[in-house]
Amino acid sequence: EQVEAMALRFVNPEQNVVDEPAYDKWHRKLKKDLQRFRNARKVKVDLSDSEGPLDRSSSSPKYSLTIRDSNFGIQGSCAVFLIPQGREHEWMFSSEEGQANLCREAGYRRVILVTLNRGHTFVSSQSVQDELSPKVKEIAGRATKGDSIPYLSVGGDIGKRQTIFQGTSELTGDFFVEDISANEDTDSKLSDSSVLRRLVFASNSTVIQSAIAFGRDSNAAISFNFLYLAHDYQQAMAAGLVLCEDLIVNPETCSRRILQVGLGGGCFAMFLNSLFPKCNLEVCELDGAIAEMAKQYFGLNENIPVQIKDGLRRIQELHDECLADQHLEKFSLIIIDVNNLDLTLGMSFPPKDFVSEQCLKSIRNLLTSNGCLMINLVVRDSELYSSILSLLQELFGEVRVVFASKDEVNRIVFAFPTSCSLSTRDVAVERLPADESERWRFLTHPQLLQLRASDLGRFIDEMFPSPDIAPQPRKQKSKRRKKKAKK
Repeated sequence: EQVEAMALRFVNPEQNVVDEPAYDKWHRKLKKDLQRFRNARKVKVDLSDSEGPLDRSSSSPKYSLTIRDSNFGIQGSCAVFLIPQGREHEWMFSSEEGQANLCREAGYRRVILVTLNRGHTFVSSQSVQDELSPKVKEIAGRATKGDSIPYLSVGGDIGKRQTIFQGTSELTGDFFVEDISANEDTDSKLSDSSVLRRLVFASNSTVIQSAIAFGRDSNAAISFNFLYLAHDYQQAMAAGLVLCEDLIVNPETCSRRILQVGLGGGCFAMFLNSLFPKCNLEVCELDGAIAEMAKQYFGLNENIPVQIKDGLRRIQELHDECLADQHLEKFSLIIIDVNNLDLTLGMSFPPKDFVSEQCLKSIRNLLTSNGCLMINLVVRDSELYSSILSLLQELFGEVRVVFASKDEVNRIVFAFPTSCSLSTRDVAVERLPADESERWRFLTHPQLLQLRASDLGRFIDEMFPSPDIAPQPRKQKSKRRKKKAKK
């Protein structure tokens, strides 16, 4: 496929520039500032191929550049790193620490990280380099004049991303369903023939909302792998199933009730459905467009009932039903995995009302005596986190917390109506791999569900600590002290 290249133009990602004189002033200042290297500098700039890129909202920029300077100049002055399509959300490319590690390993004083944005066509790595080269030279720095600027990547290619569906809803806004080819770099647990299908919200395009792996049979029909969990926090929730005694004794025949609030692509709902095919699983999702998308593109089973309503309202309805009928079966597992659109509270998951005293009391009353509440909790405000944890400990007999992701943002909270007394149980830790990362993988394997929770007491205490001994986020390494100025 031949794509006619258009001249690229720098765009300020921070603000709109509405006239040529203002743009020229900003452009000149950008190039002047970047002529010299400055340790720890980080600059973001976009490159647009549209004819009128002065207004950054008029079109999606083709490339997004992050320019980072450091003292790691063993290999040379400047290099460009092309982030493969579909991998821009990964810790190495999206987090501050990941980018710093990447620049350190690359060994150049200036590393220009390039994101290839959605909605544009990229033919090959060489065509991207040819298109970027003139603009890269403008911002490579004075010390690189006359030197060749290497282009680096993972695996030597730019990846492939195919958008198979683009939808919109009043609640979620624009969203995309996209396929990327899986390989050892994206996930070592997947075969090279696997494809990853992902759900992305335009409002937060660097975050993958849902992901599922699939292959194709000889007739090109899609076969989803519902036991594959792409997200660390989902793996942590799956591992926590060993705490749910109601479910794990006879998983194949267990017919207990499970409630999941928050659907996304339906990946975890189908994981639960695969492990506990006889269970009475109900899902509650606020956005009907997302539910329809999950059925059409992520293989959500039509037999799984999905209530299209507010999760708080559904919890209250179920609570009222239990009060009206004392013989009604309660839930063995309730999962709260709901995105919070109001980020002013410093809390991304869930909305604060889901961890209010009224809601938590209703959930506690909905659980069996051996039931479990799982909450995907993302709170950056330490005081808010402490208050939520204190309330949970006040209302529930036992609470366990685990950090779930590499950047240690997601915490998975496990709350039980009564004390589990897990530490007093006999255990055979030697059954499980010594390496912690292998333990998580083992815990997500369905064979684990054949073991009773009583066989895992000490191991559970280690992997799911109580809040008072919960691991704390790693502290950032202190910056090197500045050298004393010469007299």
